[in-house]
Amino acid sequence: MPGEDYIAEFSKEYIGKLFYFCLKKTGNTHEAEELSAEITMHIISALRRGTQPRSFPAWVWRIARNRYSRWAENKHSFRKNSMEAELCSDSPEDGLIRAEELSLLRRELAFTVAEYRRVVVAYYIEDRSVKDIAKSLSLSENTVKSKLYRARNILKEGMNMAREFGAKSYKPESVGFSATGRLPSGLPWSAVNRKIPNNILLAASNNPSTAEELAMELGVALPYMEEEIELLVEATLLKKVGGKYVTNFLIESLEIQREVYRAVKNNSEARSAVINEIAEDCLPAIRGLVYCPLTDEELKWWVVLDLVDQLINNIKGYDGKWPVRDNGEDWGFMGYENTINELCEVVGCNCMGNEKVFYQHYTIKPYGLRDRIGELGYVPTLLLGDIISRGRRIDSLSASEAEHWKQIEKGFAHADSEGNVIPDIMVIEGDNWNKIHELYKSHPCFNDMRQSFQSVFEELIEIFRKYGGELFCEQIACYAYFDIYHLRTITIKDEVESGRLIVPTEPDRSAIAMCIEVK
Repeated sequence: MPGEDYIAEFSKEYIGKLFYFCLKKTGNTHEAEELSAEITMHIISALRRGTQPRSFPAWVWRIARNRYSRWAENKHSFRKNSMEAELCSDSPEDGLIRAEELSLLRRELAFTVAEYRRVVVAYYIEDRSVKDIAKSLSLSENTVKSKLYRARNILKEGMNMAREFGAKSYKPESVGFSATGRLPSGLPWSAVNRKIPNNILLAASNNPSTAEELAMELGVALPYMEEEIELLVEATLLKKVGGKYVTNFLIESLEIQREVYRAVKNNSEARSAVINEIAEDCLPAIRGLVYCPLTDEELKWWVVLDLVDQLINNIKGYDGKWPVRDNGEDWGFMGYENTINELCEVVGCNCMGNEKVFYQHYTIKPYGLRDRIGELGYVPTLLLGDIISRGRRIDSLSASEAEHWKQIEKGFAHADSEGNVIPDIMVIEGDNWNKIHELYKSHPCFNDMRQSFQSVFEELIEIFRKYGGELFCEQIACYAYFDIYHLRTITIKDEVESGRLIVPTEPDRSAIAMCIEVK
């Protein structure tokens, strides 16, 4: 790309973002303007000299972070030289706690890290001596004096600043998440079920930030922010690099999402037509391998989605392993910032059971089909599997089983007039699911479709490599594997819009796209 094209893209996409980045870093509008202007001039000068970045976004933000680091070092050096004549004493100085400045002092204490905040509060607010503070904190008196000196400089600087909270302080952003793998502890979902941790992760996404910077961005006092950060670090969603925090997983920006959507949507109509051909050709044989009370029209929903999943499972370049967490679990996690409309209506897949009984439920968000008749819990899943495998009658249920039967009879199975249990969802017994997958693979169009899916996967790899840089290089295949599942949604929409799949007339009573496997 010629240098002028890069400059045009930079002017359109990055100047506003750079100012916002600088404002978060400096906490001061005037300094943010100066710093962003300096970064802008550096980038434009480099492009005019003929620099050709391999990954333009990563290059821009690397320069921004480097120029900020230099700016911070220069500022620190100036502040140190101007303050080095001040000495620490045992009495308040410089009018630090005058009544008219008390509100400013409190504000700055709210954004001072714990190691300094403790000594300042003990000395100025609780009126304790240096000797007493040193004893209670197991520090030397010189260390306490040093921390007080350093804290006073920080507080004075802050009290003279026109601090501005970030936009997230008054306008929390939304972020969607997707997880897969073994999640017995409830992580990562239990760590991201509130606005504060979500917006901490957004602020630290591909943007290493100190606790103070995150506190300013969200408008949350540092004592509370430190606790939130600690919880996210324990959940392995944040990691500490030096004195800064950065997300330990990828949150897709709108820019990445748009490229992902173009990749999965490209040529989708032709691809979906071939998927439909394979599904329809295999449908009669599949019906012979399963028990299914649904019509062919209804059964086809599950066949199409199962076929898409099998094509994904045959992709090369991903070994199926997720990062191993500190608690021994292995799961992958991904975020989506302000998800674009085209990717909002996800077709997910929830599963339940064990090695003998396995329940699968495709959550089809488009067309009002997300919940349908609901979803079986773990115990009802095992109970229904046991009833099917052993041919149990309704009168054989214990009192506790009868309670779980209440969920089953809402649309998953019913008892006839003689007490026999009749499944209302598709049942796959023995090894027949593997036989269904062999049917797909024997179809003459399967390999062409597998190669088509492989090409999409490789394009996603390149997208994440371009935007993720070195930060997520070890997990790029995981993220591409996450997003390849958008092909479920794309295929379903193509099939419905072409008239090849028919939306049930009563979605909330439908049992399409779910099954129970009994070994």
